[in-house]
Amino acid sequence: MPSPNDPQSSDSMARKSVQLRCSKDGSIDYSNSLGID
Repeated sequence: MPSPNDPQSSDSMARKSVQLRCSKDGSIDYSNSLGID
């Protein structure tokens, strides 16, 4: 995992959070990425 000081960390984490939530049920669920279950 990139260090918090990595200039790319904010962009990487934003993408990873979506990818992780997507991979959980194997489909893209952007409502989850917005914190809405």
